[in-house]
Amino acid sequence: MNNPWTEEGIGKILDPSKNDLEKKWALIGTAEDLIKAIIFFVFREGAAPKAMPGILFEYVYCELVLALIECASGKPCEIGMHPEKRDYSFEEKLWKAWQNLGEARKKACSELTLKILEPFFSTGYESDEWGDGECESIFSRLWKSQVAYTIFFSMPSFNTVFVPYASELEEVKQQIIPNLPPEVLADCRKISVLMKKYIETDLRYIESQYRW
Repeated sequence: MNNPWTEEGIGKILDPSKNDLEKKWALIGTAEDLIKAIIFFVFREGAAPKAMPGILFEYVYCELVLALIECASGKPCEIGMHPEKRDYSFEEKLWKAWQNLGEARKKACSELTLKILEPFFSTGYESDEWGDGECESIFSRLWKSQVAYTIFFSMPSFNTVFVPYASELEEVKQQIIPNLPPEVLADCRKISVLMKKYIETDLRYIESQYRW
């Protein structure tokens, strides 16, 4: 298993002069580990939720970003998905809420954690390196195509809720947690604590609306 948390890899992320595919893949590698670590702490430290949303990856997306916003502002954030109203403008609303925090964003997490996570919920567009013109950022595409089914363990797409297997959590404990810098590890713990209440809110909604 490759370790993206080398001095070289972290240097690419923090270097403001770098804006290339190499940096993007460094971000993706560290983001996978960071998000898995957050989910690990959700289930392994403190009172764990009985499950996580297993449908519509947007629920988990919201839960993570809402926790980040609360880390920075010190206040709960009520922006979220409203699938019953077919309101999918929540992504843009979350991004604007984050931008409106201004300098307070620096209070959310360490510089390294923010450099890794912030691009993933940016709603911006960029030029496609493969020559297809303007497109969603590679980070947004990752959320929409892989978060639910790749990063988040073996979550089946047809289940309303899921719980990571014990073997998957143990793999995170053995292969990812030891590699994380101390400040990133502390950030993961802090974010996981705040995520839990948003997870519980979403689970209550899912249980009331879905029958499969």
